Amino acid sequence: MEIVPTKSSLSQLLCWCEEQEASDLHIQTNAAPRIRREGQLIKINPHICPELDTKRLHQLLRDGFPKAIFQKVTREKEVDLSFQHRNTRYRANFSKQQSSQSCSFRRIPARQYNLSDLRLPSTLTGFVKELRGLVLAAGPTGQGKSTTMRALIQTLNETRSLRIISIEDPIEYIFTAQECQIKQREVGVDTDNFASGIRNAMRQDPDVIFVGEIRDRQSIHAAMQASETGPLILTTLHADSTAQAIARICELYPTDEQSNITGLLARNLKSVICQRLIPDTEGKLHPLPWTDAPRSQHCAGHSGQKPHTADRNHRSGNRPRNA
Repeated sequence: MEIVPTKSSLSQLLCWCEEQEASDLHIQTNAAPRIRREGQLIKINPHICPELDTKRLHQLLRDGFPKAIFQKVTREKEVDLSFQHRNTRYRANFSKQQSSQSCSFRRIPARQYNLSDLRLPSTLTGFVKELRGLVLAAGPTGQGKSTTMRALIQTLNETRSLRIISIEDPIEYIFTAQECQIKQREVGVDTDNFASGIRNAMRQDPDVIFVGEIRDRQSIHAAMQASETGPLILTTLHADSTAQAIARICELYPTDEQSNITGLLARNLKSVICQRLIPDTEGKLHPLPWTDAPRSQHCAGHSGQKPHTADRNHRSGNRPRNA
């Protein structure tokens, strides 16, 4: 875990962001830096942080990170990592735009939230009661998918004696073991990739495997195979609805394999939890999860199977999107 020196210019900027209760900090070469607070993107006053040219942005990063990290960030097109500033953990993404450096830092809450802390429906625990199958959290970027999944894990951690293995890129929340034994592995540090991490986790007697994000055909296939043979698999996917989540998974496969993959999904997909962050009357954001339709109905649209007619919204107590 990289630690930002407290006397660096980056530390001073992060301290200001924390005072503003910003969730994200975005810096691009020759552009006004911005923060995101309560969902709103806000330009930083130039007196706090002016536009940075390439030289000044590189100096900011050189002062804030070890030499090896700085060289990797400036050499490669995209880099993901996590770091610590004082008592706060951050997820960082470094990328290039028009051949110039840019970076985004997201603050990770230190507290371990369970479902009740986030005011999420207790019925979500029904999806993790049986330790098999696949549960997806779907939604656009920044809508709290990972937070909801980690709240599910924390609820399990407080209430059941289980062995939980996570594969993340990078590790964000650090869990403190309570009733559960929890093992957290980082892609690129502890395992080569998500698919390899899932396959190896199956040899480690897991009850639950958490996969930080489904990104490619290899990782979703490894996750579905694992869910079919034993543990509960929890993961996230960028999609707006249950139907889009199923479609995105199917699109990873050639046409002649899609009937097989939808059959595998129909057997093992327990639920797709879609989510948005909704502002209250004071502008504070709260997660709103829902399920659009039964899993088998969406799988049937791709595989030709006859859908079940019972709607899981009413059986589970979750709210439909248009409620």
